[in-house]
Amino acid sequence: MIEEPCWAGLSIGPSVFIKQDILHVLHKFIWDHPGKWLKKLIGENKMDCHFIVQPPIHAQRFTGGILKISQASRQEHHTYQRLMLPIIFGHEKVDAKVINAIWCRQDIDPLYDPPPGPRFKGLSVDLNNPV
Repeated sequence: MIEEPCWAGLSIGPSVFIKQDILHVLHKFIWDHPGKWLKKLIGENKMDCHFIVQPPIHAQRFTGGILKISQASRQEHHTYQRLMLPIIFGHEKVDAKVINAIWCRQDIDPLYDPPPGPRFKGLSVDLNNPV
C-alpha cells in the first residue's frame, strides 16, 4: 500500500521546507553548542555585557542581553551568529584555536553574512605572534 507523501497538496515542494529545517538546525546548533561553549569560556555575564554594548549597526540588537532569551527568532539567531566573532575577539581566554573553530563553523553556513568591515574569511590568526 502506497501512502501519499506528507507534502501532497502543498503549493511548495519538499526542497523548500527541508531547506528551512536544515537552516533552523544550523542556527539552533550555533546557539546551543558553540554559544554555550563560549559563555562557559569567557563567562556568561561578560559575554552578555558584550552583546548589550554593541553599536546600533545591526537591525537586531540585544539591548537586554542574551541570557534572558529562552527562544530566539530567526533574526536573533542570525544576529547572534554575526556578532560571535566581534564579541569574543581579543578576550584573554580566546586563542587562535577558538577563533578558527568559530570561523570554520561560519564557513559551512551558506547564509552566513559576516559583519561589516574587514573580511576575515579564510584568515588564520596566530594570537601569539601579533602582526
